[in-house]
Amino acid sequence: MKNINLIRKIAWNFYNHKTQSIDWDDLFQQASLAYLEALKSYNPDKGKLSTYMWTTITNNLKSHLSREERVNGHLDYVEDIPTDLPKSPDEFFDQLTDDAKEIAESIIRESEKFICLPPDEIGITVIQMFSKKWEEERILMGLNDLKTACTCS
Repeated sequence: MKNINLIRKIAWNFYNHKTQSIDWDDLFQQASLAYLEALKSYNPDKGKLSTYMWTTITNNLKSHLSREERVNGHLDYVEDIPTDLPKSPDEFFDQLTDDAKEIAESIIRESEKFICLPPDEIGITVIQMFSKKWEEERILMGLNDLKTACTCS
């Protein structure tokens, strides 16, 4: 899938912020299915694919969580789902520090290194990538800025 990291990011936001009562793999699978369904209706004349996918997958996951809450009672209120996610990937990148942007761009550029890594190993891989360029403290600060943006988005 071309936008696998976008799908992972959206699913991770929902897992991390909205509910951990639903398994990460289930959210990722639901986001992937939403992506595939959205490809059928995407019109490139109306905007960027990533923006369309962000909106469509986010809305699909909100609906999915709402259904899960009604069926299984996982969430207290659907209104508890934060709606302050960035509206597009561009808005997300705009809020990053320069170092966090550079780290994020490297992760995206070399996504094949990161696609199957668990979150705790991503940091180690980033440190290895940037260790010749930056001091470890700067790398850790950039990672922390990126993590903060991901958890606050």
